[in-house]
Amino acid sequence: MFFRLNVVPIQVPPLRERIEDVPSLAEDFTRRFSRKHGARVHSLSPDAMRALKMHHWPGNVRELQNVIERAVILSGDCAQLEPEHLGLGIPARLDPDVVIPKTPGPTRAAESAPEDFPTLAELEKQHILAALGRCEGNRTHAAKVLEISIRTLRNKLHEYNGDVERAELASDA
Repeated sequence: MFFRLNVVPIQVPPLRERIEDVPSLAEDFTRRFSRKHGARVHSLSPDAMRALKMHHWPGNVRELQNVIERAVILSGDCAQLEPEHLGLGIPARLDPDVVIPKTPGPTRAAESAPEDFPTLAELEKQHILAALGRCEGNRTHAAKVLEISIRTLRNKLHEYNGDVERAELASDA
């Protein structure tokens, strides 16, 4: 079956070998995920762009896409993504003369997560409750904004239990 698809093979080098593509891909992903998640992010800071160019990208374009989506979600009300939003383990302010070696695989700092670092479940919960607050408690509208079914939203809210009532009370105030 593969022989039918392999009429004209196309060799695409990995992203780490075409770093010049990172800025345009990152900007496109930023716009796309900003619209998808209703974020105010519209650009990347020069330091954030430098951090993206310095990363090794073992996961290629899919890794870049995931990094940008996570950064947009975590950016809050920031209009511009900063290195700390990216989660690449690169210092917030980069000195252009400092060369950070590219080392594949997790580092010791990445292996030991600090206690104040939110889990994915906590981020999801915050995002859902923020959408509910933004939609003034209207669950149907919040489900549309989140691009999930109303049933999924109800199930998630049931998991969160008391936090929902507090979020709804805050939106009434």
